[in-house]
Amino acid sequence: MTNQPKKALNNIAKFFIIVVVSHLFFAPTALLAKEPSDPFYPQQIYLSNIYAPQAWNTVTDASDIIVAVIDAGVDIDHEDLKNNIWKNDDEIPGNGIDDDGNGFIDDVYGWDFINDAPDPRPKFEDGFSEFAMQHGTVVSGIIGASGGNGIGTSGIAWKVKIMPLRALNSRGTGDIVAIVRALNYARQNGADVINLSLVGDESSSMLEIELDQAYKEGIVVVAASGNEGINLNEFPRYPICNKGPKGEDWILGVSAIDFAGRKAKFANYGDDCVDISAPGVNIFSTQFTSNLEPGYANPYMGKWSGTSVAAPQITGAVAMIKSQNPNLSVDEIREIIISEADNIDDVNPLIPGMLGGGRINLEKIMQNDLIKFNQNVKERAIVTGAGPGGGPHVKVYDSRGVVRQQFFAYDDPNYSEGVYAKLGDVTGDGKTEVVISSGKGVAPIIQVYDSTNKKLSSFLAYEKDMQSGVELSVFDVDADGKSEIITVPRNGSSPLVRVFDDSGKLKREFFVFMPSLKSGARMDVADVDNDGLGEIVVVPDANLTPVVRVYSYHGFLEREFYPYDTGVTRILTVGAGPGIIAVGNGKGNSPEVKTFNYKGDVIDSWIAYSDSFNGGINVSVSDIDDDGILEIITGPQRGGGPHLRIFNPSGRIIAQWMAYNTGFKGGISVGLSK
Repeated sequence: MTNQPKKALNNIAKFFIIVVVSHLFFAPTALLAKEPSDPFYPQQIYLSNIYAPQAWNTVTDASDIIVAVIDAGVDIDHEDLKNNIWKNDDEIPGNGIDDDGNGFIDDVYGWDFINDAPDPRPKFEDGFSEFAMQHGTVVSGIIGASGGNGIGTSGIAWKVKIMPLRALNSRGTGDIVAIVRALNYARQNGADVINLSLVGDESSSMLEIELDQAYKEGIVVVAASGNEGINLNEFPRYPICNKGPKGEDWILGVSAIDFAGRKAKFANYGDDCVDISAPGVNIFSTQFTSNLEPGYANPYMGKWSGTSVAAPQITGAVAMIKSQNPNLSVDEIREIIISEADNIDDVNPLIPGMLGGGRINLEKIMQNDLIKFNQNVKERAIVTGAGPGGGPHVKVYDSRGVVRQQFFAYDDPNYSEGVYAKLGDVTGDGKTEVVISSGKGVAPIIQVYDSTNKKLSSFLAYEKDMQSGVELSVFDVDADGKSEIITVPRNGSSPLVRVFDDSGKLKREFFVFMPSLKSGARMDVADVDNDGLGEIVVVPDANLTPVVRVYSYHGFLEREFYPYDTGVTRILTVGAGPGIIAVGNGKGNSPEVKTFNYKGDVIDSWIAYSDSFNGGINVSVSDIDDDGILEIITGPQRGGGPHLRIFNPSGRIIAQWMAYNTGFKGGISVGLSK
């Protein structure tokens, strides 16, 4: 087979070209930690070189993750890929209708942006080249050939959703417009990771806009460095060298090394653009097959070299990371991959640091603290309620940020006052229910839903004309094995706490501040003194002296302390857990979280969001990963985006995601399983 002509890489101007050279190679492999049953797996030497088998002891399944492969086409019918090809379930195949309204007709398995057609497979067009026809299928097999199925090869991720997007022609070239359209499609249709095994010598404002938006939405874009053997610090290539206006690293850039860790002779390098390296010499993978042309009968081959085949190894790694912790930011994922890499400067003494962090190490990546945090998460859940302007939109997430349940809580389609949502077993059936309370400007209605979105009960917590909004908690305050629903009005009404059963029967009520203040209150409930009973922790929901009060279920004031100087008034929010009370600043102050023990002694404090945001934050506390250590969860109030964050007790972010559309500024309430 003829090697790709190197001179083509020096004459691409406004075009992109795929970056593979090719050779033939077969070799045995050593004993590995976890070996799949795929017959050609022993030929995939690169997998042991990056410790993939050891990582597979932790995870092989990334089936929730969508990986867009923007390339020259993918063989979606390949025996080892077809079960891992993304399917647009909202589109009915072959009916000539844009069923999902995304602007593309019959795009069931991706799109061909060269021919504007719904078939993303390679095409035997005039002047086609073998490397271009094979390229996208080779790349896809490295990312996600079905592992452990007794067929062919194994991908980095044994199960994953590959979204094929054809934006390069049958000669391996394409223009910026096609690339940008494919990026936009991937972003709009749910891609979590995008693989770009292509390179060009020019960027464009259109490309930069798409890369910036993908970065802001948490989509990781992986790009190959190119095969000219040049220093990208001096001769940048794109998209690998694209960066944001403030230096944001839009791209996770990949160079190629051999199995000894030495830079591949052809590979571009440079610490300005390259973040990580992976084997890119003699890679065995899946191939495109067809009976339309001779020479396309072999579905597998071990001849591929180039930065193009190094990049999808990183893409597969990102898919594995996201499968374990999908709420990690682009920067966090980059940092994990770089920090856990094997240093290879000793075998590259003339270019130290110019191959990024070094050789990727999948085993070490899967043992990273940010990954392990979510490996422990099983049953805990987080519920969010959209703030004003968002409608009564309730979402229940697992602690990895995956939506498990969502619904609109009130029947009125015009309701837009926002909702408060909490979780607990209020029916005593051993299952968790979602409890909803209303926002400001409407009647104080409480609703209880089961996990199928069925409404179980609905009742008024206060008189119908009390419309200041209802703060809500759910907890077994009397240790009878069944959680109670605890309410208190928000600012504008007297701070009367009420305790109900699931049907709305009033069990107890008492004032937590002077009734005449009309301050309302913010509240959380937990066993903060570890006596087996729940305490009701409150702060005024008004610009008053900042005080925290702790009440027993019976209404007895157990403790009171001042989290800030009593000479300055401010609005507070509060969350509570066993042995800890977390106080968040309300509107008008920096987004500080401050934690205290039951006695009121300060434990720690930190800034949860940008210093410039002063719209207030909601806080909640729970041991959501069941490791015996409490986490603090925050959500901005009105005026902030729907940015949910999970912190450890020292204020380190361990998970985060956007709970609603990134443009929504109504804030979110947060509630947790306790």
